[in-house]
Amino acid sequence: MRLHRTPLVAIATALRTLPFLALYALAGCAEDYTGRDGDGIVIDSIRPTEGYPGTVFRLYGRGFSSNADSNRVFINGTAAPVGDPASLSTLLVTVPYEATTGTVTIEAAGLRGSGPAFTVFDIPRIDLADTYTEGKTLTIIGDHFSTDIPLLEVYFNGEKMRIYNAGKTNDGKLYLETPYPPSGGDNPISIVIVSEGIKSLSYTYTVKPQLSELEYFNNFDGNTYVSTTISLYGQYFGLDAPGNEIQLTVGAGPFTGDIKIVRWSPYRIDLEAVATNSAFSTIAVVVQGVASDPLIFYY
Repeated sequence: MRLHRTPLVAIATALRTLPFLALYALAGCAEDYTGRDGDGIVIDSIRPTEGYPGTVFRLYGRGFSSNADSNRVFINGTAAPVGDPASLSTLLVTVPYEATTGTVTIEAAGLRGSGPAFTVFDIPRIDLADTYTEGKTLTIIGDHFSTDIPLLEVYFNGEKMRIYNAGKTNDGKLYLETPYPPSGGDNPISIVIVSEGIKSLSYTYTVKPQLSELEYFNNFDGNTYVSTTISLYGQYFGLDAPGNEIQLTVGAGPFTGDIKIVRWSPYRIDLEAVATNSAFSTIAVVVQGVASDPLIFYY
């Protein structure tokens, strides 16, 4: 009886091969665990296939991540949030307000899948807000909202406002008319229209600040003059924020010296001034690039 001996070279080759086989097996298990097959990520269908921003639709397919945050979904290139619960075959996706009609795509773990289109319905849109009767009414012009006042709502900084009128302009645009914005609090204001339950994106409108009066107070340290406080009174000054400033125009004997803002509120602004000369010019309040009518400034 003969014993056949396996050559040492063959044994060494087999031993070298084992680690690679183990890695291959692990890789195969990881691929199965994620639910992906040779096709990578696949979108089979979406339901519903149309709706307004804010609509939640289901994305059906395979190869998704069961961690909602690991799936990146896009509608016509705009990122759409994915909510819980998420699974390897179903995702809940919310249509963002910035989305437009187009193809739904998904990315996860470096893989990409593409599916059918989602049709995004038009939401109310604000193109312009302006006053044609300053201090009395504000006209908001746009599109995709009702002209039936009972079906309309309008909000300034989250506060519901009355609607006086709604209709079409001569060039076919839609408009609505509201009271002039209240003078307290923030300026600029955020305007939102809700038409038949559908909300517009926020529109930012800066109300023209109204400067009505100046008042001067000399500041002394004992008998020594230190500075002058100049108080500006009016409305729609808003709150102290970058982009809000005081504007002095050049007049006879332009102001030279130091002037700083020590208080800024919706109705009053206090300036502290130390000048090296007598000055005569005009002064205006500027809120986010919109200037008040000027008043004569003496120093």
